[in-house]
Amino acid sequence: DLGCKPTSPIYGYGFKTSPQDAAFANGSATHVLDFEPMFLPPTHAVSPVLPGLLALAHLDQENTSGEKFLIAFMAGIQFQADLRKATKQNDDSANQEKKHFPFQKQGFHPPGTVGALGSALTAGLWLGLDEDELSTVIGIAASRSSGLACNIGTMTKSSHCGHASRAGVESALLAKRGFTASVAALEGASGWGEVFGGDQFDLK
Repeated sequence: DLGCKPTSPIYGYGFKTSPQDAAFANGSATHVLDFEPMFLPPTHAVSPVLPGLLALAHLDQENTSGEKFLIAFMAGIQFQADLRKATKQNDDSANQEKKHFPFQKQGFHPPGTVGALGSALTAGLWLGLDEDELSTVIGIAASRSSGLACNIGTMTKSSHCGHASRAGVESALLAKRGFTASVAALEGASGWGEVFGGDQFDLK
């Protein structure tokens, strides 16, 4: 599943590659000009989720449906929104210090952090994983969350979204194969919430 079999297209270039590489390339391209929807608290939620979902949809085109696609897509968007709202207090602290970008108090760029988890949930739902497997998918993706605010304004910025999309696809494919991770990676000690949200992370 994580090999180099060409199944998923790089849009606009006429060739295919592996799902995870297509997710990276198309995710980066989707964000490269910054012309995509913005959520508040700020993050770009589409570029981490949609390219990975499209890449996976090419793996098994006989078992696709518009309803299944929309459910998986919207779940990933909503999950990112929920994570950003859970870290809003941390954003407020950054704003009080006159730092414009959210997470900048700690130096993180939101699409690379919440995006990996949103992509992972979307990919896991698309692959039909059960609740326990989805918890594992989130655990794997939590360790792949990244993206430094210092690269805003450079070419590297758009790769945060591409990496998030790829990380979600890889996490779901690995979990499907039995790869393990903490099932408390969001709320546990030294987990995603503590690292990215600090002591103000809203577990509710």
